[in-house]
Amino acid sequence: MRPRARECPSVGRWLLVGLVLGGASLVVAPTVVLLPVLVLLAGWEAASVRARVRQVAALVAGLLLVTAPVVLHNYRLAQLLVARGEQARALEQLTAAEQANPLNAEAFFQHATLLWQSGQTNEARVLLARAVQFNPDYQKIFWQERAKAP
Repeated sequence: MRPRARECPSVGRWLLVGLVLGGASLVVAPTVVLLPVLVLLAGWEAASVRARVRQVAALVAGLLLVTAPVVLHNYRLAQLLVARGEQARALEQLTAAEQANPLNAEAFFQHATLLWQSGQTNEARVLLARAVQFNPDYQKIFWQERAKAP
């Protein structure tokens, strides 16, 4: 019988766990909430800090290898749709990017910007707050852009 990732905490096994988590998060978006728990498990049994970092990095790398291409596709498609004046479809793509990777500050920031431009300021503020959680620079950029707008 093969040992499970927690019982045999090799980097390869944690990479596999990250790949599976990434695939699952594309199908069922809330699955990514397991990431903090898995990060703790990945680092828990490691003998040294260096081993913990390698295992956690492998887990996150596996997750990103699966989700990053989807998030990038949705984000670029949203940019194209905005340029063509199709804000409703762009909002759908940004929502999909956020669901595929709830840690994607750029998608939240762009979504907030689009909502603000369409007059949905309360919703925009909520998404801006999420973006700022992951990248505090977005707060300053967002309000600087609003100040420039007519």
